[in-house]
Amino acid sequence: MKEININNKRIATSKANRAKEEKSKENIINAINLLRIEDKKITIASIAKTAKISYNTAKKYKKFIEKQK
Repeated sequence: MKEININNKRIATSKANRAKEEKSKENIINAINLLRIEDKKITIASIAKTAKISYNTAKKYKKFIEKQK
């Protein structure tokens, strides 16, 4: 019984993490687009501020951000 509950928790946690990751990526894309429209410099710090995410979160997606530029 405990094993089933542990597996269900792992599945739920994994699903929540994927959803959070997708939301962060969506926020980053929106921030990059807004910075482009406003003709502002696109940096990790400016993306983090515009997307209202932490600098460390933005830095975590550095490769993703580079692909968007």
